[in-house]
Amino acid sequence: MRIDKVNKEALFKFLFIVFFVLSICGSISAQNAARGMVKVIPPVPELSGEAIGYGQSWALVIGIDEYKDYPKLRTAVRGARAFAQKLKEEFGFPEDHVIELYNQEATKQKIEYYLKDFFVQNATPDDRLLIYFGGHGDTYQERIGYLCPYDAQKQRLTITGVSMNDLRELNQIISAKHIFYIFDCCFSGMAFARGGIGDLPPNEQDYYKKLLTKKTRQVLTAGQSNELALDVGPGGKYSPFTYFLLEALESQEVKDDFNIIQASRIGQYVKEKVGRYTGGKQTPIIDRFPDSEQGDFLLWKEEENRVNFPSSFLQFSNGSQTQLDKLIDYQVKTYGRKNFLIVFWDSYCVPCLHEIKALSSLSFPGNFLIITINLDDPESTRNFTLAKNFIKDYELSNFVNLFLTSSSQKIEFLQKFKFNATPLTILIDERKNIRMRKAGYDYQLAMGKNLLYMEILKNAVR
Repeated sequence: MRIDKVNKEALFKFLFIVFFVLSICGSISAQNAARGMVKVIPPVPELSGEAIGYGQSWALVIGIDEYKDYPKLRTAVRGARAFAQKLKEEFGFPEDHVIELYNQEATKQKIEYYLKDFFVQNATPDDRLLIYFGGHGDTYQERIGYLCPYDAQKQRLTITGVSMNDLRELNQIISAKHIFYIFDCCFSGMAFARGGIGDLPPNEQDYYKKLLTKKTRQVLTAGQSNELALDVGPGGKYSPFTYFLLEALESQEVKDDFNIIQASRIGQYVKEKVGRYTGGKQTPIIDRFPDSEQGDFLLWKEEENRVNFPSSFLQFSNGSQTQLDKLIDYQVKTYGRKNFLIVFWDSYCVPCLHEIKALSSLSFPGNFLIITINLDDPESTRNFTLAKNFIKDYELSNFVNLFLTSSSQKIEFLQKFKFNATPLTILIDERKNIRMRKAGYDYQLAMGKNLLYMEILKNAVR
């Protein structure tokens, strides 16, 4: 059957609208399940276009100094609080998703409620879950390891302790794709069970995509199965294990080129530092459980994914000037904008002109603002005039068009955003976090405009 061009275009538009509505509905449903949270994506350009990251970020942080039946500790609560604070303030874990139990709060009943009920009910297959325990650990006949809650009884350990053997069950019943256990206690090596899966080589194709999409259950312990864990480390505030764990989260030795921290690299760092500090008396272990794949639990600081725009002034077509930071802040405060699509372009770049034209024909939500930044040298009269003549047709309500004020600014932007060709399109949110980065535009592709539209909306804040 022959379909004429008009009907073909109408059919495509209909199918696109259906697909878009379904995707939005699915997204809203997912957001409701996630209490309105937006997926967090590591600051790696190859990931942003596919929205690969984590749904929700959960943590259970336990610290116990005061015990009913075990000797008092000095640093467990302080170390746990410091770790929880870092998760919330620096690594993007929402406060209501970081459950903290200290001293009398950390009973066996409460700990097992969160481990065996709360996270089973609330963690979804796209989530990450971190479990930190600082306190006493003990063994039954040196065969089975136990985490000691506040109300643990040494003579009734098998019924009052939290068995490390339960971790294998938790790995099956909690659906989060990444789980990372961190145990700062004696005999924590009892939780150790070799997964037999090596790390991916760093240069493997789609390296970060595989780390994030493959399931993993990792454990970092303060020592071997027969080792005691020291309570006081360098400076006296934390145990040696937690001291070097906190240090690892700040160390450039642990971070990669994108400032991403992998659990496996944390473990390697802590193992070396603690072993050296204790003279080999305490040797941490980092490993995966047997049911893991080649994933790796990832952490990164939110502000390290945040754009710090050059402070130099840009100009509007009428000659008035602004700073990009201040422009975005004003739009957020005055109009409630949440998404800023920034397009860097040149007047002699044909794909640039096609992309701007395509963007102007698309219907973006009201919380969007498109900012075009022309990189033509303002001292080159011909190109600068061409750019202004072209863009004047796109002085729209959701468009802001900016130009350089000096020839040196182009190099400044190229270096800042690490690109050498236009167009470069970056989507940032109201907190100036990069949510999408796309180089080039294939204007000869029949569905190019609509594919770009879907990619932008998929990564946007709703």
